[in-house]
Amino acid sequence: MTAMPGGYSFSQDADSVMVELPVAVGVKASDVKCLFATVSISVVVQGMPLLSGALAGRCARDECSWSLVQEGAQRLLVLNLAKEGGARAMRWQTLLA
Repeated sequence: MTAMPGGYSFSQDADSVMVELPVAVGVKASDVKCLFATVSISVVVQGMPLLSGALAGRCARDECSWSLVQEGAQRLLVLNLAKEGGARAMRWQTLLA
């Protein structure tokens, strides 16, 4: 995982990018609004924007997902972005362009 200034971290392999965003312990799935587009992303939790902007690469939006996980005392929103077709092997230097 690479830690980024916005408080999130991301890692990747040839097929996907995984993003971890820390959220408050009481956050429920109904509090999360995550919009995946081919070249952008928007994540809002409890009405507060956490991550938004143009992606550094292209993703297959219909194959992207998110989940809430608990790691010890920390709650995380985990995003899985599937890299799009021919761009699968491309390495993203950053998450956002």
